[in-house]
Amino acid sequence: MKLSQPVLAIVLAFGLAPAQASIPAPAEPPANLPDLIGGIEGSRIWYSFSEQVRFSAVGRIDVATETSLPSRRDPTAPVYLDRVGATVRTTASFHGVSNTIRYERMCTHASDAARDPSADPCFWQARMIRLTSSSAIDEVSRAWFDPQKIEAYLAEHNLNADSYRGPGPDLFGHADEILERLDGLVRMDVVDERSCPAVSQAVEATRGLNPISLAMAPSGNQAIVNFSGPPAPPPPPMGLNFIFTFPANDQAGFDGEIELWAGATRQALGLSEILRRGLRDCVSD
Repeated sequence: MKLSQPVLAIVLAFGLAPAQASIPAPAEPPANLPDLIGGIEGSRIWYSFSEQVRFSAVGRIDVATETSLPSRRDPTAPVYLDRVGATVRTTASFHGVSNTIRYERMCTHASDAARDPSADPCFWQARMIRLTSSSAIDEVSRAWFDPQKIEAYLAEHNLNADSYRGPGPDLFGHADEILERLDGLVRMDVVDERSCPAVSQAVEATRGLNPISLAMAPSGNQAIVNFSGPPAPPPPPMGLNFIFTFPANDQAGFDGEIELWAGATRQALGLSEILRRGLRDCVSD
């Protein structure tokens, strides 16, 4: 069960201060950028290509999030996943800012726990999945931006200044190579409450929330900025997008999850801060 609801009523009790995020400048083009590529402005092709690479980078975070969930019953693993706690997914696709923090309750196998009766058989951990930097993403764009090959691609697909709408998900035929490079920019860190007090603090904070009691309302996603050329400075304000997920069994006594969508409101930013506060102090860069 998934419910899409606003986060406002959840987080007002935390007395949050206003906050705002903005778009950094578009990716710096390569030094050899031609004026025209296949009859299309080179800057137009570059900005649409680098933007699509940034969108693709965000998708790699989602892939890593889905594939990193620990096993629930793997007898060969020292611990297993008992249940998933709160999760916050943050994206701003234009500039490649994307990260996920997921809380996981891990337990030792019964046979292992029996060996040390004094040890707590279960503990909470936080899994942080993020991109190393947006500048590294743009380096990938520059490395794979080949005007001659792009011109051949445009000719093969009969694309001109009127019909060109961007490189598409195949990234001018180099999607596999680019996605492999982007996967190398994904960083995953796991810290647990035994060595990182921030994990316990976040788990306790989410236990005080009751998202299922909120009134039903439409989802409030913000549109992603999409322009074919560089914006006039300074860049316009741009909020992040948040998806918060809470296990419903913690709140209402039934299985499922409650999903909350929000733009970059001060309330959503505050709830995100509650779930991530202090975690980076437990990670060695």
